[in-house]
Amino acid sequence: MVQDFNDRQADATGLVESARRATGQRPYLGDQHVIDGLVRALAGEVIDRIVQASEGEITQDEAVRRDQEACHQLARTLIGENPDYTPIPGWSEYGLANSIRRKQTKPTHDEDNVLVIAQAAAMFIHYVYQAVREADAGGEQALQDELSELARSFTWLLLGIHSYE
Repeated sequence: MVQDFNDRQADATGLVESARRATGQRPYLGDQHVIDGLVRALAGEVIDRIVQASEGEITQDEAVRRDQEACHQLARTLIGENPDYTPIPGWSEYGLANSIRRKQTKPTHDEDNVLVIAQAAAMFIHYVYQAVREADAGGEQALQDELSELARSFTWLLLGIHSYE
């Protein structure tokens, strides 16, 4: 009986379902699956742009411009400016940006929360580019593993989950 109780306490499915109902079915930015989906979508867009640039469909400059736009779009979503998502009161408006500021090795004193979050997203994109560049050495599975780890790590950062790995 104790084990059953503990399993239910650790399972946030009911909490997430309650949040969905309370938010009118809009994706909730406190749901790890929602954030993971946003992060993986960003990584997929970046990889698509890498391929497009390598095939001459777009220039490197255009790829960089689109990456920057994607960073700002994600940041605006995460602070609650996208009406398609339900923000986390207190976290979305300022908590996330403050958390990122505390984790920076060279903390920024920029008061623009969108810029702080966009800069974190730009670092994530930098790591995606690096993983793609190094993919030849480890093969396709190594690239998939690295991208999954990058996505998990960035998702946790955006949710304020601390990793002690």
